[in-house]
Amino acid sequence: MVNLADEMLLYHGSYARVDEIRLELCAPAKDFGKGYYLTSDYKQAVRFVPNSLRKAQAIGRAAISQDYGYVMTYRVHLTNEDLLVHEFESADAEWLRFVAINRRSNLAKTLARTSDRRIQRSDVIIGKIANDTTNAVITTYLNGLYGKIGQGRAEETAIGLLLPDRLKNQYCFRSALAIGCLELVEVTKHVI
Repeated sequence: MVNLADEMLLYHGSYARVDEIRLELCAPAKDFGKGYYLTSDYKQAVRFVPNSLRKAQAIGRAAISQDYGYVMTYRVHLTNEDLLVHEFESADAEWLRFVAINRRSNLAKTLARTSDRRIQRSDVIIGKIANDTTNAVITTYLNGLYGKIGQGRAEETAIGLLLPDRLKNQYCFRSALAIGCLELVEVTKHVI
């Protein structure tokens, strides 16, 4: 069941106001690859603002004195029938493998050879957002410390450590076609 509907609202929290989405500025090595990430949970977008600000300050993109960020609200317009959407219905083994390939591509070479290419071609990918321990858990998984990579026991251990029952959703808009479905309807400033 795809949870992307015409006229639905999605939110993006950031240290900076985003008036125009530019995919080339999006960071690689995120859960579902390079793209513009949104959520259907407004509170989750607000909670992401301080994290985004800290990261931007650490690399010099935001002043150390900045104490605010923004939540952008978008309305989805599903007018293009060619839009390819993939949804991970749960944080399962397929989800873990895909996140591992995107987050740790150098370590995940064996997984990349077995991944479903249709997912990589998707314009929008929907699924659970991984938690703050993701990189450590995925690195440990890919180094074989939970068992053989791609095997049930190793995947079950890694997924269990990522606390999927507590994870919220994310929508990764990965192409110009996908970005064209988003209409910016509101920008709200949030003081931290």
